[in-house]
Amino acid sequence: MTTTLKYVGKPTSLVGKTLWEILGNLKDFGVGRIIVRNSQTTRYKEPCFMRVLEVKAQPNEVPPKFKIFRPPNDLRDKDRPRQVYALCEVVFRGVKMETLQLLQGESSVPDFQLIPKHLEKNYKFTKTEAQRKEENILPRYLEFPPFLKDILVKNGVKEPKLKTVDNPAIKSLYRVAKEGEEPTRKFESGFDATKCPKLYEGINYDI
Repeated sequence: MTTTLKYVGKPTSLVGKTLWEILGNLKDFGVGRIIVRNSQTTRYKEPCFMRVLEVKAQPNEVPPKFKIFRPPNDLRDKDRPRQVYALCEVVFRGVKMETLQLLQGESSVPDFQLIPKHLEKNYKFTKTEAQRKEENILPRYLEFPPFLKDILVKNGVKEPKLKTVDNPAIKSLYRVAKEGEEPTRKFESGFDATKCPKLYEGINYDI
């Protein structure tokens, strides 16, 4: 008699173990070892890995005294994977980050894999974060959409320019060009002539 398995629900893209399942079974909690996230290695061609520098285990969360109804896939109580603090040196898409990354909440996600010691020599970074930023210099100003640009011109703005603003709180491998500096990345508005001119026949463009 053959048994047929039928999976119900959305399939997960996570394949691997939690970080504590790996580090908790290694000498010195795996300090100095290399780990990868399978979701990154399958998505990017460039090497993505982390070298563990410091580990601090966290106690298991105490389940509530009263019973709460949870769906079968809810792991917020006693079945929730154990978390761990892990300070890591990160290489993302071949770029070595300048600042260290602290893994905490994501350590309970079953997405990590340990790299054997004899394969660690294959994991190298190609560029530093500073070198990558120098290759990705954004222009200081971008073009307005044609409709908004026309409105600004009719309201007295001679040369409307959209200033490029970067968020310093977000880790990025891009930076905005300084005054007088030539950007290496150029962006076009993408608003060209329509491919279906018949859709706009008889329309008065005088706004």
